[in-house]
Amino acid sequence: MTFLWPTAIYQLIVLVLVILFFVSLCLFVNRMIKNSRETKASLKRLEEKMEIILEEIKNKN
Repeated sequence: MTFLWPTAIYQLIVLVLVILFFVSLCLFVNRMIKNSRETKASLKRLEEKMEIILEEIKNKN
């Protein structure tokens, strides 16, 4: 039984690419979740500011 270097190198490269894919996928999902949370928070702040502006407009009339 002989050891085939090209096959071993190919399998190692495939394994590294699979691991890299899952790590990248995990980072992408985490970034999307973080971005979604930040967007929700900024929309909430914007909504609060709009309510204050609308109340001031109503009070002036």
